[in-house]
Formats: sequence, C-alpha cells, structure tokens
Amino acid sequence: MRIECYDYAGVLNTTGSGFIAFSDDLIVTNYHVIEGHPFSVKAVSENGQEYSVDKIIVYNQDVDIAVLQFQGRTGLSPLTLSTKPVEKTDRVVAVGSPLGLINVVSEGIVSGFTEIDNVHVIQFTASISHGSSGGVLLNHTGDVIGVTCATFQDGQNMNLAIPIDYVEALFQQRASFEPVVLNDVNRYVSGLYIATRVEQNGIQYDIDEIYDGGFSLQLKTDGYAVLTTGRENYSLIWNLDGESICLTAADSEYTGTLSNGILILNNILDTGLDIILIREN
Repeated sequence: MRIECYDYAGVLNTTGSGFIAFSDDLIVTNYHVIEGHPFSVKAVSENGQEYSVDKIIVYNQDVDIAVLQFQGRTGLSPLTLSTKPVEKTDRVVAVGSPLGLINVVSEGIVSGFTEIDNVHVIQFTASISHGSSGGVLLNHTGDVIGVTCATFQDGQNMNLAIPIDYVEALFQQRASFEPVVLNDVNRYVSGLYIATRVEQNGIQYDIDEIYDGGFSLQLKTDGYAVLTTGRENYSLIWNLDGESICLTAADSEYTGTLSNGILILNNILDTGLDIILIREN
C-alpha cells in the first residue's frame, strides 16, 4: 500500500509504503516515513481505496519501524510473518509503492547481512526506488521476512530491509507505549505558532525560500512571540483562548481567526504572500 502523509493545511508532504500485519486494522511502515508525526495519514490500496490512519500505536526511531492503526476495520488480509531463518541466496520478492505507484513487485535474492547503527539488516538484490521505504520483503512462500528501508545510491542492487523480528518485538511492547493520535487539533492547542510555508499566486514555498537568512519564531511569554526573518521582525499576539491572533509589523497589522488549528494571513505586508501559521506543542 502507498502511505501518504499530510500537514495541517492538507498538503501532501511525504509518501512511502506499508503492509497489513497482525490484524486488518494495522499497517507497518518505516518510522522515517511518518517522522515528525504528520497531522494526517492515509493508506491507498492498489484499487484506489483509501484508508485513514487514526493513530500511531507504537514506533521505534532507532529501529526505524512504526505500526499504525486505521480508523476502523478494513477487511484486508494481514500478511503472514515468517518464522523461518533467512539465509544467503534465498529467493525474495520486494513489494512497495515508489514514485507514486502502488504495489510494484521485483524479485531477487538475499545477498548478505550487515549491521547499521546496532541494527541487523538484510541485504537483498530485488530493486527498490524512492518511496519504497516501509514496503514488504517476502520469502519464496510469500511470508514476510523484512521491511524494506534503504538502498545504496552508488551500489548496484544493494538494498536493505529490517528483519521482521524487530517488528514483532516492537509490537509486543505496544501496551507500554502512548499512542500518537492523528487528525487531532488538540495536539496543537498550546504553545506557539509556527509559519511553515508561504503561498504566492497559488504556489507554495518553504519560508526559507522567501526570506533570506532563514526564519525563526521565539516564544516570549504566554500569548506573545517574535517572528524573525532575514529582513524584519514581527510581533505575534494571540488571546489566551487561542481563537484569534494579531500580527504586527511596522505600521501594519493583520488579524485572523483560527480554523481547525490553522491560520492563514493573506497578502502579508502587501507582498502577495500568504503566511500559514499553525499552533504546535
């Protein structure tokens, strides 16, 4: 399945791959696919069916594994996890969703084993591409032996997968893990506002592309912060209930009202730019 991660404004930020395991409402992927805990995530099947993710039930950044839970049962069949040892020259099949495609299949063999940052990984020759992260590596009987995670750009058919044992061990720890609930505005109802991007003529830019010298936002006191760009400082003031915000710069003042945790200030300083602000913990 293809995994799509969206920000608070509904903009697609990253894509990756995943597969159903343990039960029909759970999907396994790499942690780096959902790193930063996006506002919303959905999985898309080969027939175009979309499934919304409700929460991240457990993850481990060091092992680069995450298990996500859908908002409801899907009726999809979980894959069988292999209990057999993996050997060199074993035939394998990699299935992933690279480059916007879904469930691309390639064949190869296990070419070796290595260790990266104290994590054992499987080397295999089945080809994978950008977006295959979180895909599944199957043995010749169709059982899961690993989660595809990386490829060597300068190597030929040198690809890596995290053994399924790590996934099973992490899943057993889920009771002690506090799930990260997605699509939850309450995750963004305290703290400070962050400008994540600007928009001009319908085209979105990262803030650093617009303001020379980068961008920062400092929280001074409750309800007050200073937005600093390469050229100017702005004062941001919002009321304590967090439902409105005022931005002042020089003699100009901009006000707006939050909608679903997001505020868009239009035509900031008459530049034609819209600054999108979100509140984050």
